[in-house]
This record gives sequence, structure tokens and C-alpha cells, in this order.
Amino acid sequence: MIIKTEHVAPVTSAKDIAAVISEILKAEHVIDQNKEHWWVVGLDGASVIKYIELSALGLSDRASVAPMETFRLAIFEGITRIICVHNHPSGRVAPSESDDVVTKMMKASGDILKITLLDHIIVGVDGKYHSYLEAGRL
Repeated sequence: MIIKTEHVAPVTSAKDIAAVISEILKAEHVIDQNKEHWWVVGLDGASVIKYIELSALGLSDRASVAPMETFRLAIFEGITRIICVHNHPSGRVAPSESDDVVTKMMKASGDILKITLLDHIIVGVDGKYHSYLEAGRL
């Protein structure tokens, strides 16, 4: 499900992406806010958002994600740079072991497809987020 297209301002930080995703999440019904979401943000060469896609909606503590769904729209749209974002309904933004595994899988898949995974961001509550890039883990 494509959530948003054509964000005008360039993305300059993980904080920018976390703020946009937090606003999208706040607009949802509280029942859905308490589920894990997996979004893919497609960026053009100038770091302008071309689309935000919700590619998985899961349970309160996990979402089933796969490279095929993560990269499908990027391939279709000719996007060569993406950011993956998911939320932790608990509010804690520390990555789990499962988050680390998924990040490595998406990075490797993107490398094969020549689509750069720029970051994987975990969004919590009250503006809190974790960026794999900022943490030096990507």
C-alpha cells in the first residue's frame, strides 16, 4: 500500500524520516498503531522522497517482512536508494536480534539488486528512533 508520494524537501537525516513516519502512524486508528509496520521509503538521487510504502503490517511484537515485498516497488519505479523503517509498539527503539538479521538480509538483497539500503530506522514514541546508519551498524 503506497502511503505517500512526492515529498518535496530532501531528506537530510534519520530524524526527518522518523518524523514523517511518526505522523503517518499517529493518523492511524489506535488498534493499528499497536501493530508493527514495515515501511519502505524510496528516494531519488537528490534524496527527495518518491514514495512511502507500507509493505507489511504485523502483530504487536513482529511483522513478517521479505526482500521481495521490500524491493518490489523500488524495482518497478526504478528507485536505486531506499530506507526501511519499522515501529516498535512498545515504544523502545533498541534493535532486537531479529531486527539485526532483517537489516543484514535487506542490505545483502539490495546489494544484489543494486538498490542501496541507506538506513534502517526503528521508530518508537515521543520522537524516539534508532538509526542503524547513525549507530554505525549498516
